[in-house]
Amino acid sequence: MYVRRVELSHAERDELMALLGDGKHATRKLERTQILLAAGAGSRDEEIARTVSVSLSTVGRTTRRFAIASFGIQCHASGYVACEREGSI
Repeated sequence: MYVRRVELSHAERDELMALLGDGKHATRKLERTQILLAAGAGSRDEEIARTVSVSLSTVGRTTRRFAIASFGIQCHASGYVACEREGSI
């Protein structure tokens, strides 16, 4: 049972919501968008997988990739080590 904390800025959240409302994107992209929004709201991985109808590993990969791409997270065998986000205090 995992809860991966995904912190979305207002701009990131708005961009994801716009993707959902557009309706012109591939299903996979829309699923990933739903995963990130749910993770940003604090939902458990199992709950996200069930509501979005994807596997638990898809939820884990999506949140991990977002963390790596957006937050400069470095993956280590012992877990994740956060680096300072650009523009953050």
